[in-house]
Amino acid sequence: MLSFCEECGKRYSFPPEKVDPDSNQFRCRACGFLMIVTPPPSKQEDKAAGSGDATAPDSREGSP
Repeated sequence: MLSFCEECGKRYSFPPEKVDPDSNQFRCRACGFLMIVTPPPSKQEDKAAGSGDATAPDSREGSP
């Protein structure tokens, strides 16, 4: 996972599983800016989100 400090632009790279979902904040080591990191959804969450109403037919189809 790649993150950039919004204040100074320093780049941070770390594995997404290292982000604690309860406390997703950390300070930039260069300038001290408090950053909020949102971890990407897990593979199980991706599958659950993909099984939603995305396959529902569009009610406008076939209408003149």
